[in-house]
Amino acid sequence: MNEKVFEKVTQYIDALAAKLGVAAEHVYGVLVRQQVAEGIVDIVVGTLVLTLLAVVLMILYKKYGLPTVEDETDFMFLLLAAAIPVGLIILAGSYGIEELSTGIKQVINPEYYAIREILDAIK
Repeated sequence: MNEKVFEKVTQYIDALAAKLGVAAEHVYGVLVRQQVAEGIVDIVVGTLVLTLLAVVLMILYKKYGLPTVEDETDFMFLLLAAAIPVGLIILAGSYGIEELSTGIKQVINPEYYAIREILDAIK
């Protein structure tokens, strides 16, 4: 980290600590613990989204099974009819995976995300 950025981070933490009436180390510790808490929430949300997506897909599969295609017209209709649900499934899956990934990283390395939050607040 270059000197300017480190100096700004230190000033920000000191200013925040002064406003709260606590030591700067306490503020940094709180930020680190907050990242762990946010990481756990992200893991839970990501897991729930992916689980819900899997359950919905299983229910739909059991109810409707795999479609059969008789001719080219059926295939085109099936393709158009499946475009929106498949797009929604991809969006939900991407969101769940992103939440899960971010949560795991926040729990493993909360200091990085605390510093990143401080730098985002400075900008």
